[in-house]
Amino acid sequence: MCGATIHFDRAWLKHHHEGFEKMFHYRNIDVSTYRTAMRDLDMKLPPKREIHRPIYDLMDSIQLARWAATVMRVGYEKAAAMTVWSGVIE
Repeated sequence: MCGATIHFDRAWLKHHHEGFEKMFHYRNIDVSTYRTAMRDLDMKLPPKREIHRPIYDLMDSIQLARWAATVMRVGYEKAAAMTVWSGVIE
């Protein structure tokens, strides 16, 4: 399971759809942790939409997870020089 602040979502699934929740891996990736850590380290972050809708939030979370993976894979200096986020932020 991956997203921003997903612990509530996981608990909700466990309560309402326990069988479905058991199909997820026990590890969670909370991308809001990436955003906080990168902001604290003064790293460049992908832009975030101002509109708060589930599909856009999910797309932003995926974009941030890809950015964090790129930073971990190639290093911040190389990643910052690349344009790794795609799509137009509306």
